[in-house]
Amino acid sequence: MLTIAGKAKLSPKVTELGLLGVRLVLPVRVSASDDSACAAGTGGTVTLFASYYAIHRDSLKLHFAAGCAGHNFTYRGSRLHVLIARHGAQVNTT
Repeated sequence: MLTIAGKAKLSPKVTELGLLGVRLVLPVRVSASDDSACAAGTGGTVTLFASYYAIHRDSLKLHFAAGCAGHNFTYRGSRLHVLIARHGAQVNTT
């Protein structure tokens, strides 16, 4: 189980996967785990990328510090559709 552990960082107009889009990085901490090597309190990040300017090739990345690094994962499947919004409006320019 993860909890948000700090301030999110929003980066509009970034290039990832060869596409222009928006990136949101959320700092997280492991709040509970059934993996003895991945202790509660271990830090990491969840990174979401939304490509708004062309074909949608969005991504979700989990990255953890030592002990939990075995759970690092990147997903770029066709079923993933990331929408990064501020007050209900798509974020893509500021």
